[in-house]
Amino acid sequence: MHQRDHHPDVTLSIITGIYIKLVEAVRREEVDVAFVIGPIEDPTLSSVDLCDYAIRWVGSPTLVEGRIPTNVVELARFPIVQTPVTSYGYQQLLDYFRWHNVSTLEGLSPKQWVDVGFGTMVCAHFAREGAGVTALPVALVADQLRSGQLVELPVKQEVPAWELIALYRRQNESDVISKVVDSAKAAVARYAETADERHFR
Repeated sequence: MHQRDHHPDVTLSIITGIYIKLVEAVRREEVDVAFVIGPIEDPTLSSVDLCDYAIRWVGSPTLVEGRIPTNVVELARFPIVQTPVTSYGYQQLLDYFRWHNVSTLEGLSPKQWVDVGFGTMVCAHFAREGAGVTALPVALVADQLRSGQLVELPVKQEVPAWELIALYRRQNESDVISKVVDSAKAAVARYAETADERHFR
């Protein structure tokens, strides 16, 4: 492990959680560093860009058979499987539909928002089961796309990439923080060597 080999003086404890709770944990000094989708606008926090994930619409081949959506209007006729309303992903997709004026077209608000209450991989599971379509980092479901459990939808209006950042308190720019961020950068670099450059950069 890069962190143990290169920074043996640093001990890590890892927790997981949804975006808003991790950001609040940093603000309350409950954790030193959070790896979240950003950017975050907060003058008390600093961040380091790690990578960008390409976002694509995906769905079950059974659900979209014979009616594959190619634009945002057609897409909005399907149930949209999404993370909780407090999440970054939810807000990004809400902005996406607003940007493309879907919410202003009569009868064309997203047909149904399916809030699964968990993260992107749970969204992928519900999409695979045919509950609706979802937008997520395509790198996370590459295996499911290759196996045919999910199909990528050729919607011409792209969802902006999601940026992964390391987030920490501005007054806590210590050597330990630098070491943790350096380890994250090294992990990203190793992953990038084998990742599809269309999905991850």
